Amino acid sequence: TDANSIGVSIVSGNQITFANAGVYNIEYSIQFTNTNTNSSANDRVNIWLRKNDTGTPGDVADTNSLFQIPNKVGTNNGQLIAAINYVYQLDATDFLQLMWLPTTT
Repeated sequence: TDANSIGVSIVSGNQITFANAGVYNIEYSIQFTNTNTNSSANDRVNIWLRKNDTGTPGDVADTNSLFQIPNKVGTNNGQLIAAINYVYQLDATDFLQLMWLPTTT
């Protein structure tokens, strides 16, 4: 969270919590590195939001994004910065988690 955030904090290592109800601008950026040299296909990763839950029932509809991470070429690893912006209404004490699932580790 931004240092000037009021009522927004990270709890339990990965739960972005909201002390106040409101409409929030939620943004993320993640950098992925691909060391795979398999030229047949780029690796992929799905990233989505999960709300107030540790299982798939908490997955937020329409937040999944699929990114392709270029393969390593020669000595240069493939790189991708995934960045997304959401505007989302939340209730007091709601929390969000950023989830991701790559095709390979």
